[in-house]
Amino acid sequence: MVSIRMVHVNLDLPARTRIRIINDMMDQWEQFARVTRHNIICSTTMRRDQAAFLKLHARRGYDIRGSYAYKNLNTTTTQARPADSLDPN
Repeated sequence: MVSIRMVHVNLDLPARTRIRIINDMMDQWEQFARVTRHNIICSTTMRRDQAAFLKLHARRGYDIRGSYAYKNLNTTTTQARPADSLDPN
């Protein structure tokens, strides 16, 4: 399981920019999890107002449980290959 520990986005940025940044981070988490062959991602929040943050997760297929969001990835659809298969010989 990949566990996301901290995401900090400057709250002075416009809301659309913050959402785009968080979505970009979530893409990176999912790519990392697939490449490292971890099929579960756990993201948590400790904000008082967490509804919007968790709503972003729900839209991307995460299962919301309190302040935790879990996603089970299908690792068989990844384009990543083991390092040994990158050897041209």
